[in-house]
Amino acid sequence: MMTAYLAALIAGLGAGATYAIIATGLVVTSRGSGLVNFGFGGLSAWSAYVYYDLRANARYPLMIPGPWRDITFGDGVQMTVISSLLLTLATAALLGIISYVFVFRILRSAPVLAKVVASVGILLILQGMIGVRFNGSPINLDKVLPSGVIKISDEILLAVDALWLLGIAVTLGITLWFLSRFTRVGLAIRAASESEKGALLLGFSPDRLALFTWVISSVIAGVVGVIAAPLFQLSPMLFTQLLVPALGAALVGRFVSFGWTIG
Repeated sequence: MMTAYLAALIAGLGAGATYAIIATGLVVTSRGSGLVNFGFGGLSAWSAYVYYDLRANARYPLMIPGPWRDITFGDGVQMTVISSLLLTLATAALLGIISYVFVFRILRSAPVLAKVVASVGILLILQGMIGVRFNGSPINLDKVLPSGVIKISDEILLAVDALWLLGIAVTLGITLWFLSRFTRVGLAIRAASESEKGALLLGFSPDRLALFTWVISSVIAGVVGVIAAPLFQLSPMLFTQLLVPALGAALVGRFVSFGWTIG
């Protein structure tokens, strides 16, 4: 009986680590802007599809369809994992900047419900763009993390990529906790989450701090989209579905604590 429980626990390690990484990204946005960013799931999915197109077709998909063509890198060109990942993360960061500058900065003083509705709107826009550009087709994405299996016993097998995901989740949580506790920027973000005057007293602009947290959160969304999608079948709704249990983890940390969120 214990062996069966342990096997089930280990089998869910990759999914649990994915929830933790998504929850961490939600906490970052919450600390910077005071909102639950439902658009995180759409950004993760779009990033995963961008990475797929770069790797499979050496093509960078433009979000807005029109008479112009997507950016192609030539026939016979094979984009490497690193170059595709960097371009994908740059795209995620840019979308985070656009979301904040043109939507959430304007809504800084708006009611929380208005911010939530806006984040849901971004989620729906990104899902719609995936449907337009990729026909919403499910995709089996090649693994980015090392693969393989560690045999613990005849009944218990540990996936190497799940172990890597767990390590990334823990490292991310510890890094963000350290930065939030022991750096001026981190302290300013903590102060701004409680009172914008606190950030001003430390010599930081609350607006720029919020933009910074949106960039960090968006990059996390891009990372989890690329590294976690191979564990599942990539679809426009995948990361929206993963967002639900991740919200539970973020709630444990009250959308503030990285330690409790990861734990």
